[in-house]
Formats: sequence, structure tokens, C-alpha cells
Amino acid sequence: MSAATTQKDVTYRRYDNPFFACIPLSQKYKTQQEQRRIAKLAGIGGVGERFSSRSFATFHETPATAAVVRACKQFCARYGKTRKRKEL
Repeated sequence: MSAATTQKDVTYRRYDNPFFACIPLSQKYKTQQEQRRIAKLAGIGGVGERFSSRSFATFHETPATAAVVRACKQFCARYGKTRKRKEL
């Protein structure tokens, strides 16, 4: 095995090898993991790329949709209080 291959293996195994567990995770790795988790949740929840950038701020509310928008905002407010982070 070459030195480059060994270094690559060690770098790759850095985050899932129990011998390296005492080394704190980098912020970059944590951010990448969070992005993967969000992407996975968006895929599981059926939120495709078309809707991933949607928000209440960009939604055009009409009298016909006002009640539904209000109910959705109330749901998000309640849901956010029960979560550690407010991601909705």
C-alpha cells in the first residue's frame, strides 16, 4: 500500500473509526452531515427540488388560500416548539 492510499483510508475512516472517536468532529463535517440529513428528509417527505426553496414569505396568498395558510403557519409554530431546532 502506498503512503497516499494509507492517508486517504485514514482520512476516510476518521469519522467512523472508534479509535479516532476521541478527536472532535470538524465544523465542516458537521455541516456536511446536516446537509445530507436535510436532503434525505426532503426526499423522504416528498419535497422535491421544485418545492425546496418555497416559504411562507414567497407564497402568494389569496382569499381562497388564507385559511389553509393560517393553519400551516400554526402547525409550523407548534412543530417548531417541540423540536430542538426550528427548521421549518
